[in-house]
Amino acid sequence: MWAISKAPVAELVDARDSKSRSRKGVGVRFSPGAPFFHFATTHDVIVPSWSVSSTLTARTIFKKQFTRQQMAFEKIESVADILEAQKYVVDEFKGSMPWWRGHADSTWNLVPYVHRIELPRYEQNVSLSFFHEAKARCSNYPPDANTSAWLSLMQHYRLPTRLLDWSETCLVAAYFAVSNKKLNSIPSALWALRPSELNKNQIGKEVTVASNHESLSNHFEVSVHGNPKNEEKEKTTIAFNPEQTDIRMIVQSSKFTIHSDGTPMEMLDKADSFLKRFEIHPEAKERIFAELDSLKINRATLFPDLENLAKDIMTRNYGYEKIEVK
Repeated sequence: MWAISKAPVAELVDARDSKSRSRKGVGVRFSPGAPFFHFATTHDVIVPSWSVSSTLTARTIFKKQFTRQQMAFEKIESVADILEAQKYVVDEFKGSMPWWRGHADSTWNLVPYVHRIELPRYEQNVSLSFFHEAKARCSNYPPDANTSAWLSLMQHYRLPTRLLDWSETCLVAAYFAVSNKKLNSIPSALWALRPSELNKNQIGKEVTVASNHESLSNHFEVSVHGNPKNEEKEKTTIAFNPEQTDIRMIVQSSKFTIHSDGTPMEMLDKADSFLKRFEIHPEAKERIFAELDSLKINRATLFPDLENLAKDIMTRNYGYEKIEVK
């Protein structure tokens, strides 16, 4: 449960030591021992409702405006915190179930891979090469005309596309936020998306569209053929339900957004209405990774093939303190 205090301030006063301290978000006074989170928007302070008492007051000192990139909880330190964030987001989205995406680096923008590569016809070359060469390696490949299914397949095998992949499950997204050990020293981010609100903002329809919806046809045409005469007249980012063409899409509860250009989603108009951002502190990453593994959310279950099973097995110690290879 969360309480909202209307006060765009930046000074935190801790009643335990009566000293003023500055933090990212908005300042409040809270009871000794009370945990503190905030979701930093321009106007709202979000704190646990159990902290709301006569000792909780918000100073009306305005110090700075908060941008969309600063929307975050003060801390996420465990799977339990992530599940609390899920409850909070469902409430904020008025009961609409969110989609989730995890970033191992909290500074990464919501921009598809292909829009970060500025090479002529790169997107089309990659797409056509995959379409032509994947068939010999995949017995269950999509029909040639089903560009949506082909792009979804490419995305799940980490080729550059104009798609961003999301999951209906917050813990799956959390795995991708904490599984890159090389980035354990920096904060991660969890993004929550209200897909129907995004589409209302972008195409005037408050629904999550199917992959064959007319609003997507131009996206798919350009991604493969890049016909200059058929470029999008209006730049849009659209949330859609993909066809499940691969086992990875099933186990990861996959959903997609498709992007006509490299504008970060968090910078779209009225992004606050359909996006929320949470931050995972670096020191919490290993703990969350271990908790997810205990829940069987790991490489072997999210990538159910022999190669990833073998990689997952090699990370297990089976109770041994140390494994030596002679």
